[in-house]
Amino acid sequence: MGLIKDILDMEDYLKNRCYCPGEIYSSDGFFYQIFKPENECEIVGECEDYIVIVATVDMGGRKPQLIIIYKGDDGKVADTVRYDATENNITIFKKILSGISVQQLKSEGVKFDEYINGSTAKSLKEIMCLADAIIVD
Repeated sequence: MGLIKDILDMEDYLKNRCYCPGEIYSSDGFFYQIFKPENECEIVGECEDYIVIVATVDMGGRKPQLIIIYKGDDGKVADTVRYDATENNITIFKKILSGISVQQLKSEGVKFDEYINGSTAKSLKEIMCLADAIIVD
Protein backbone atom coordinates (compact mmCIF):
# COMPACT_ATOMS: atom_id res chain seq x y z
CA MET A 1 0.00 0.00 0.00
CA GLY A 2 1.34 3.41 -0.95
CA LEU A 3 0.10 6.97 -1.20
CA ILE A 4 -1.52 8.70 -4.17
CA LYS A 5 1.23 11.34 -4.14
CA ASP A 6 3.80 8.63 -4.94
CA ILE A 7 2.31 8.08 -8.42
CA LEU A 8 3.65 10.30 -11.21
CA ASP A 9 2.89 13.93 -10.24
CA MET A 10 -0.50 13.19 -8.62
CA GLU A 11 0.19 15.65 -5.79
CA ASP A 12 0.50 18.56 -8.22
CA TYR A 13 -2.38 17.24 -10.33
CA LEU A 14 -4.75 17.06 -7.34
CA LYS A 15 -3.74 20.48 -6.05
CA ASN A 16 -3.45 22.44 -9.29
CA ARG A 17 -4.92 20.70 -12.34
CA CYS A 18 -8.24 19.23 -11.26
CA TYR A 19 -11.39 21.24 -11.97
CA CYS A 20 -11.37 22.03 -8.24
CA PRO A 21 -8.59 20.77 -5.94
CA GLY A 22 -8.83 17.04 -5.32
CA GLU A 23 -11.87 16.37 -7.49
CA ILE A 24 -11.83 13.23 -9.59
CA TYR A 25 -14.94 12.69 -11.67
CA SER A 26 -16.75 9.46 -12.40
CA SER A 27 -16.95 8.07 -15.92
CA ASP A 28 -20.28 9.86 -16.46
CA GLY A 29 -18.42 13.17 -16.01
CA PHE A 30 -21.03 14.44 -13.58
CA PHE A 31 -20.22 13.21 -10.07
CA TYR A 32 -16.92 13.62 -8.26
CA GLN A 33 -15.22 12.55 -5.08
CA ILE A 34 -12.36 14.33 -3.38
CA PHE A 35 -8.92 12.78 -3.00
CA LYS A 36 -5.82 14.09 -1.26
CA PRO A 37 -2.20 13.22 -2.02
CA GLU A 38 -1.98 11.49 1.38
CA ASN A 39 -4.81 9.05 0.62
CA GLU A 40 -3.67 5.44 0.56
CA CYS A 41 -3.73 3.51 -2.68
CA GLU A 42 -2.78 0.21 -4.22
CA ILE A 43 -1.72 -0.22 -7.84
CA VAL A 44 -3.95 -2.69 -9.71
CA GLY A 45 -1.89 -2.55 -12.89
CA GLU A 46 -0.16 -0.34 -15.40
CA CYS A 47 0.36 -0.08 -19.13
CA GLU A 48 1.95 2.44 -21.46
CA ASP A 49 -1.05 4.80 -21.39
CA TYR A 50 -2.37 4.63 -17.84
CA ILE A 51 -2.08 3.36 -14.28
CA VAL A 52 -5.04 1.78 -12.48
CA ILE A 53 -5.22 2.18 -8.69
CA VAL A 54 -7.65 1.55 -5.86
CA ALA A 55 -7.63 4.52 -3.50
CA THR A 56 -9.24 5.54 -0.26
CA VAL A 57 -11.56 8.54 -0.44
CA ASP A 58 -11.22 11.75 1.55
CA MET A 59 -14.96 12.08 2.15
CA GLY A 60 -16.29 10.44 5.30
CA GLY A 61 -17.77 6.98 4.95
CA ARG A 62 -17.06 6.60 1.24
CA LYS A 63 -15.87 3.27 -0.10
CA PRO A 64 -12.58 2.94 -2.01
CA GLN A 65 -12.52 4.00 -5.63
CA LEU A 66 -10.83 2.67 -8.74
CA ILE A 67 -8.94 5.50 -10.43
CA ILE A 68 -7.59 5.42 -13.95
CA ILE A 69 -4.60 7.78 -14.17
CA TYR A 70 -3.85 8.66 -17.79
CA LYS A 71 -0.19 9.38 -18.52
CA GLY A 72 0.75 12.42 -20.57
CA ASP A 73 3.62 12.46 -23.05
CA ASP A 74 5.56 14.57 -20.54
CA GLY A 75 5.43 11.83 -17.88
CA LYS A 76 2.85 13.73 -15.86
CA VAL A 77 -0.80 13.00 -15.16
CA ALA A 78 -2.89 13.99 -18.18
CA ASP A 79 -6.31 13.09 -16.78
CA THR A 80 -8.14 10.82 -14.35
CA VAL A 81 -11.48 9.04 -14.16
CA ARG A 82 -13.04 7.12 -11.31
CA TYR A 83 -15.21 4.02 -10.90
CA ASP A 84 -16.51 2.23 -7.82
CA ALA A 85 -13.83 -0.28 -6.76
CA THR A 86 -16.11 -3.31 -7.01
CA GLU A 87 -14.56 -6.73 -7.65
CA ASN A 88 -16.27 -6.68 -11.07
CA ASN A 89 -14.71 -3.35 -12.09
CA ILE A 90 -11.26 -4.35 -10.83
CA THR A 91 -11.53 -7.61 -12.81
CA ILE A 92 -12.54 -5.70 -15.95
CA PHE A 93 -9.49 -3.44 -15.75
CA LYS A 94 -7.18 -6.38 -15.05
CA LYS A 95 -8.53 -8.02 -18.22
CA ILE A 96 -8.01 -4.83 -20.23
CA LEU A 97 -4.47 -4.51 -18.89
CA SER A 98 -3.80 -8.13 -19.88
CA GLY A 99 -4.66 -7.27 -23.49
CA ILE A 100 -8.34 -8.13 -23.82
CA SER A 101 -10.03 -5.40 -25.85
CA VAL A 102 -12.94 -3.34 -24.60
CA GLN A 103 -14.88 -4.41 -27.71
CA GLN A 104 -14.40 -8.08 -26.83
CA LEU A 105 -15.57 -7.47 -23.26
CA LYS A 106 -18.63 -5.59 -24.56
CA SER A 107 -19.46 -8.45 -26.92
CA GLU A 108 -19.32 -10.79 -23.91
CA GLY A 109 -21.80 -8.56 -22.07
CA VAL A 110 -19.29 -7.34 -19.50
CA LYS A 111 -20.36 -4.05 -17.88
CA PHE A 112 -19.06 -1.79 -15.15
CA ASP A 113 -21.16 -1.77 -12.01
CA GLU A 114 -21.63 0.32 -8.87
CA TYR A 115 -21.52 -0.40 -5.17
CA ILE A 116 -25.29 0.16 -5.21
CA ASN A 117 -26.68 -0.75 -8.63
CA GLY A 118 -28.68 2.08 -10.17
CA SER A 119 -27.50 4.71 -7.69
CA THR A 120 -26.01 7.01 -10.35
CA ALA A 121 -29.17 6.94 -12.46
CA LYS A 122 -31.27 7.59 -9.35
CA SER A 123 -29.11 10.56 -8.33
CA LEU A 124 -29.26 12.04 -11.83
CA LYS A 125 -33.05 11.67 -11.87
CA GLU A 126 -33.32 13.43 -8.49
CA ILE A 127 -31.14 16.30 -9.70
CA MET A 128 -33.14 16.69 -12.90
CA CYS A 129 -36.35 16.93 -10.84
CA LEU A 130 -34.87 19.91 -9.01
CA ALA A 131 -33.63 21.85 -12.02
CA ASP A 132 -34.97 22.96 -15.37
CA ALA A 133 -31.50 22.83 -16.91
CA ILE A 134 -27.98 21.87 -15.95
CA ILE A 135 -24.97 23.48 -17.59
CA VAL A 136 -21.73 21.52 -17.51
CA ASP A 137 -18.58 23.49 -18.23
